[in-house]
Amino acid sequence: FVQYSNLRPEEVEAHILRARDAAWVISPWPCIGEFWFLSFSLRRHPAHAHVLETLRFQSHTDPPHKLLDLGTCLGQDLRQLAYEGAPISALFGADLLDFEAAGHALFCDLDRFTPGHYIKGNIFAADTDAEDALVKTRGSWFFVHVSMFLHIWSLEQQEEAAANILKLLKKEPGAMAIGTQTGRLTAKNDKLEPPFCRQGEEKYVYRHNWESMVAMWQRVADAEGVTVDAWAGWDVSHHEKMER
Repeated sequence: FVQYSNLRPEEVEAHILRARDAAWVISPWPCIGEFWFLSFSLRRHPAHAHVLETLRFQSHTDPPHKLLDLGTCLGQDLRQLAYEGAPISALFGADLLDFEAAGHALFCDLDRFTPGHYIKGNIFAADTDAEDALVKTRGSWFFVHVSMFLHIWSLEQQEEAAANILKLLKKEPGAMAIGTQTGRLTAKNDKLEPPFCRQGEEKYVYRHNWESMVAMWQRVADAEGVTVDAWAGWDVSHHEKMER
């Protein structure tokens, strides 16, 4: 925040608290209250170096490869990539809720991340919904980053979202969907409790282990007629930190 947003060190904490409060008004997700938007999950991902290098050094790519951060929230992973040298012209975020202004307020970069880099669209939009902003971009993304997003849905909804994520990708070798989700050692439905659902609401979400995550993507890709190399693993360091 000092180097990217030009804040003085003594301003950072209060600035982040104000931004968190503004985002909370938009949607009171527990992950916002707990400052998960400061975790920069893409930086921990094994494919991070490959993504960054591809975006930074693509002078011979025509048109240049672009990354879509799906469920971008405040756009923290986009700012991390920009801070590391990825061209902002290749970085875009999408969300169903309008966190764009809150992201600009947090990172003080409206002059760099212009409004055209934020897409308000629905990953569950049908193929026939030609007016949805995400549907309009199908087939144009070399990277789609999906962090802490799929695990909030049932397995059936996750498969629907995964199919639409594959439709967002370019149909060329190397195009990649990557992300980080909450998982379990044994894949199963989990019943949510408040504050992760409304009081009295009965809601279940499906939490994968790495085997079921791979199987889901392979199953969806086969149904879509797309050839994929699906893989998954554990973020061991983060898991151990949570246990401590």
